Amino acid sequence: MLTQIERDPEAEVMLRRALAILDAVVGESDPKVARMLDALSAMYANNGRFDEAEPLIRRAIAIQEASLGGDTQAMGDCLVSLARICWKTSRLPDAVAYSRRALDIAESRFGSEHIATSHALDNLAVMLGESGENEEAETLLRRELVLLEENVGTAHPLYANALSILGRLLVKQERFDEADPMLLAALAISERTLGENNRNVAAQLTDLAFIARMRGRMEESEARLRRALAVAIHVYGNDHPEVAIGLMNIGISQLITGRVDEGRAMLRDALAMDLRHFGESHAATVRDFANLARASLMARDVADMGENFARAIAASDVVYGPGHWSAAELLVERTRGLRLLGLLPDAEPIFRRTLQVAEDTLGESHPFVTRALLELAQLFQDTDRGAEAVPYRERARTIIAAQPREVRVQYGFADDAMAGAKAS
Repeated sequence: MLTQIERDPEAEVMLRRALAILDAVVGESDPKVARMLDALSAMYANNGRFDEAEPLIRRAIAIQEASLGGDTQAMGDCLVSLARICWKTSRLPDAVAYSRRALDIAESRFGSEHIATSHALDNLAVMLGESGENEEAETLLRRELVLLEENVGTAHPLYANALSILGRLLVKQERFDEADPMLLAALAISERTLGENNRNVAAQLTDLAFIARMRGRMEESEARLRRALAVAIHVYGNDHPEVAIGLMNIGISQLITGRVDEGRAMLRDALAMDLRHFGESHAATVRDFANLARASLMARDVADMGENFARAIAASDVVYGPGHWSAAELLVERTRGLRLLGLLPDAEPIFRRTLQVAEDTLGESHPFVTRALLELAQLFQDTDRGAEAVPYRERARTIIAAQPREVRVQYGFADDAMAGAKAS
């Protein structure tokens, strides 16, 4: 039911009315109330209203624990929902902890080889992958594939979904030779079992398009993206956030292949669609404003670049809270754009603010801080102030050298290339 009503403007009123009736009829501590709270929380989370979603799911968890105990399937489902809210609000350690607890519940109730455990396995794997714990994530996903093969076979949509998640994890590690056949197999299963016009098919086409892009096969990549967009339109209609994602992906492809005007137009369409659905302050519009700003940089449209970065940062402050690292990253991009356009005097105060925000929110030794340090150092270099650049480069080198290999690669630094460190 929720997938059909989650973006219906009347859904919130309906669910809140149902919740009020349940509260009155069965009492505020009844498990039925917990299920309704979970549904309402999911609706808010799917619309990016995480600050409203989280108290509801926490109340649902408290009711479940008090009335049924802490190891029910419903409790596990609520913990997965809370984990995903933490993930979307950049609290990955919490997301991993809740996901581990959900898996513990599933295993204790059903056993480690039961089909009901598979969802908790792939949820934890996703959180670990987002946290950079790729080895453990891959182990869990390969375990899930064995579990699913034994329970439902290798031609089932659940098996295709697990293949897709593992394929995406391998793509993030640039293991394209392994990911490509895995995602092709997932696509074939989905098309055979769910039909060609299914949202899983659209997601798998998008994954394969990304691999083709990374391998320089741009025509193949864009063809897959256009097919994914057609599927999304078939599934959701012409005006839907999933359609906006499809437009965005094609717009980015056009930018990469030098069709800047076409790409900007496509990205504007994606933004307009997301604004209709979510308003100005949502994770999707943060992304859209940032993409438009990058496109404007490519078009050397300074005013439009500045306006869109400013709107992205303002939306980020609302969605994630003031001073969040995402705002710092956007500031880095904005000032990098100014530097690339030769507007060096305008860039320095923003770079200094970016460095301060990054240090305040992430800590002085976080690898992201190196981006601000190295951009500021490059600015000094470009303005014949090489001596001022040295301490910033040295500090960046020290931070990166202290990171594990995976983190160094993630932030764009080769294993033994600290001396030539540069911003990613």
